[in-house]
This record gives sequence, structure tokens and C-alpha cells, in this order.
Amino acid sequence: YINIISGVFGFGAIVFFLLIDSAFTNTTMVNLETVEYLNKTGHYIILITTGIIYILIAITCFLGIRENPTERDNKPTTVNAGSEKVTSSRPGRWYKEIAHSFKFSELKKEWEFFKMLIATLVFNIGSKMFLPWIFEFVTALPLDFLVIGVVLLEYIFLGFGMSVLLGKLCDKYGRKKPLIYSILIGCGGFFMVPVVVTTMNIALLIISIGLMLFILNGVVTILGAWTQDLLPDEKRGQFIGINNMSNTVNQMIGVWIGGAIYGAIDQPAIAISWQVFFASFLFLASIPIFMRVKETVVLDGTPMKITTVGSSQGSEENQS
Repeated sequence: YINIISGVFGFGAIVFFLLIDSAFTNTTMVNLETVEYLNKTGHYIILITTGIIYILIAITCFLGIRENPTERDNKPTTVNAGSEKVTSSRPGRWYKEIAHSFKFSELKKEWEFFKMLIATLVFNIGSKMFLPWIFEFVTALPLDFLVIGVVLLEYIFLGFGMSVLLGKLCDKYGRKKPLIYSILIGCGGFFMVPVVVTTMNIALLIISIGLMLFILNGVVTILGAWTQDLLPDEKRGQFIGINNMSNTVNQMIGVWIGGAIYGAIDQPAIAISWQVFFASFLFLASIPIFMRVKETVVLDGTPMKITTVGSSQGSEENQS
């Protein structure tokens, strides 16, 4: 359901961008060719509007979220303050805890999480190969507003339905199988994109987008649930931070590869279509790594706790 809400706002962002692009696009001549570009006013409107949205959401939403006390908060620390003893829940030094997370002994305790981290790193490199150019791709294609409207409606209804369906399937049948099948099906749509751009066949366009939604919506849903299962209870925020660090790494690598492909081909739409095509190989390359990550859901749909090696009950639960 979080992905559905995100999709609604994402749809609004796409419509907003297309309206700004149509209203503030200028043309110029470069090497005897007509080039279209978004002028400064258009950039200002997009960036300022984005900043305002971030501020409003931070004030109206995040401040209203009630934070549940953690187990660590319930363990006060007693310190000496002159002649009196003062109870404090002061945490340890954050940089020592982060450094401790990257020690080999700590990696062994949370090995399943770090295998997932490597798998998602490879997978997300593929998506970052083309996502920074997605708006340029949409505007570079010779599509009228009717076709764009049909594609957006397909993205909304089919994508939302797929998120809910695959979310339920991964709760019932486990995370691994629905994710792998979704990647395989979705790659079929990614392989079709260069053909779609070359022929501009509307039927192929709709089919390819429908298949790609298995990755763009379905895999994201499953990965979110699977990653949350593998987070250690007492260090969830810390390990989410480590996961976000890996997102920065995959952005750097993916954009570099995508930029190399974009620079090698003169026509933007064709260049981006080949970015999408080669991204599918990264998606496929992540499958063997995902297969080595431990399943976190048993067949009856009950979440299975992944314990660390140092846990007192680790041997019994790992055997189960």
C-alpha cells in the first residue's frame, strides 16, 4: 500500500513535469539541428515546488508520527553526578557503532542481511542506468497526449494492482520465488524497448510497459518486505542507514554506465532505450545472489525470524 501511495504522487509528479515542460521549453540551433531544452524558469518552478513539498510533508506527516520506545530506551544507564546518581538513557557513540557494523565478526552475525545488500546493490545498478533519463525519454518519443494518457493509466491501475497482488503472494508463498519470477517476466519487457522505440508500435509499447511493471512495482514491493525481515531488531535504524549507503553506491555506478551508453549514441530516445535493454542484464545477474539469501516466510505465511549467530536461541531457530 505504501507503493500505491507513492505511485499516486509519482503520477502527479509526471503530469506536473509534462505540463512545465510544454510551457517552458525553448528551441535553439546547435550544429544546424533544432534542440529543445527546458529554460531557467521551468527549472526554478520544478526545484522550488519540490522543496516546498518536502517541507510540507516533513511538517504535516513526520512530526505527527508517534515513535514507539525501543528495548534499548527501556534500559537506563546510571552515572555519577557529584554526590548523586543520575539515571540516563544516553546512547553510545554513534560513530563507534557504525564502525562496529562493518567488522567481519558483525558481518557474520548479520550475514543474511549483507547478502541481501549485495543482491539489491547489483539489482539497483540496473535501474539507475536509465531512471535519471526517464523524463527525457518520455519527452523525446513522438507520442501524442492520448497515448501518454493511456500509458499513465496503465501504470496507475496495472502497477497498483500488481503491487498489492505480489505483496500478498510474497506473504503467502515466501519472498524468493515471487521475486525471481517477477524479474524474469519483467526483463522480457525491458528487452523489447529498443524494438518499441525503433518501430513505435503502440501495442508493443503497452505490452512492454505491462511486463516492466513486474520489476518497477512488483520487485520493489517484495524487496521492501524481505529487507525489513532481515533487519536486526535492536539496530533497525542503523542497518537501514547502511542500506541507504548502498543506494548511493549503486547510483554512482548505474549513472556512470548509463551515461557511457547515452554518450555513445546521438539520438536520445534510442540511447535511453539501449540503457533500458542493458539494465535487464543487471537484473538477471542479481538472481543468483537473491537465491542465496535465506527465505524469511514459511509456507503457511508466518514470518520466520532470522536470528544472529550470537543469539542464545540461534541454533534452535536456525534449525527450524
